[in-house]
Order: sequence, then C-alpha cells, then structure tokens
Amino acid sequence: MKKKGEKRKNSRQIPQTSIEDTKTEDPPIPATKD
Repeated sequence: MKKKGEKRKNSRQIPQTSIEDTKTEDPPIPATKD
C-alpha cells in the first residue's frame, strides 16, 4: 500500500514514469488521483 501512495506522488512530479508504472501496477490509479 505504501508503494501505491508513493507512486501517486511520483505521478504528479513525473507523469511519464507514473503512467508506465501505473499501467504495469494498477491502471485504476489515475482514476483515484482525480
């Protein structure tokens, strides 16, 4: 769960990396960010 929170933070700073990590880890992550 900690990783998910970190990824969300990274997505804000590095959307490119977050998108790739999110797609491989959990695609619904972007929906939660909204």
